[in-house]
Amino acid sequence: MPLHFLSVILISIAGAVVTDGCRLEVGSRGQGDASFAITDAPADDVDQVRLTVTAIHLGHESGDTVRLTLDPAVVIDNLLDLQGTQSQTLFPLDKVRSGDYEWVRLLISERDGDSEVRERIGNGGTFPLRLGTSAPGNSTRYLQLDTAFRINANRENRFTLDVDLRRGLIRPNGENFYLLRPSLRLVRNNDAGVIEGTVSSSLVQAAACDNDLSEDLGNAVYLYSGSNVTPGDIHVNASGQPVNSQRRNPVTVANVRQGSNGDYRYTLGFVPAGNYTLAFTCQALNDAPNSNQNTSVVGFPARTNVTVTAGETTQANFNGN
Repeated sequence: MPLHFLSVILISIAGAVVTDGCRLEVGSRGQGDASFAITDAPADDVDQVRLTVTAIHLGHESGDTVRLTLDPAVVIDNLLDLQGTQSQTLFPLDKVRSGDYEWVRLLISERDGDSEVRERIGNGGTFPLRLGTSAPGNSTRYLQLDTAFRINANRENRFTLDVDLRRGLIRPNGENFYLLRPSLRLVRNNDAGVIEGTVSSSLVQAAACDNDLSEDLGNAVYLYSGSNVTPGDIHVNASGQPVNSQRRNPVTVANVRQGSNGDYRYTLGFVPAGNYTLAFTCQALNDAPNSNQNTSVVGFPARTNVTVTAGETTQANFNGN
């Protein structure tokens, strides 16, 4: 999927916050054990995304902000390595104020070399990664996900944040930096399962395909919430949020890669239990997130329904004709 340029005047990103240096701030109304990890829905036109995470902030229903400061900061050398069921711990299991929460923020360092992107396209250069179009300041900017979740008292609460690079990562027009927009989802690990399977070579090598088999790019499985969904391409606004259209935006996407034995495989990790539609495309390189493509540009020649059960791996293969 190409990373398309976007005029900087369209970008709207969450503002700056300053952490207080404490590792953990909790209330007195009860605690639960909570942990947070990070995983990735990948992009195709970059081959390294380095990310330095300094803190996680949680918006409690009371209006308080619970601050989980990471000391030392967590450095993810390449976010692209954390696909499928792979993840990296940000905040290990520790006591956190229990209760209902309304949002989560991921604080990212923009200091020189802390967060950057290496291109696969163009000259293969390395560029700073920012969360806003203005020059980095002394304060730390953040990605925010507005979502309801609960930390249960006297229980383990393990969460994973999925950073969707396909939706969120762009290089603004004429700029020498990459912008990461707040395209996130939060998953409670105990409530999630895994989908994996194979894709037949006849689908990957069909005449209508617009992929790059020499680089193993352009083949993907899109995941949609609900059964019998009409699949659509990724279409988001300037802030990285899904745009409603006749064709549904996917929940997440997995690349289809050729294994050592020659078969084509995919894995979708951290999928909440429920019913879904899976759709395969061999035109993922044409999926420009900032516009709505029709079926002649991003088509889905094969789809299937699947039910995910928490704690289990579900097999779903695309066999072609």
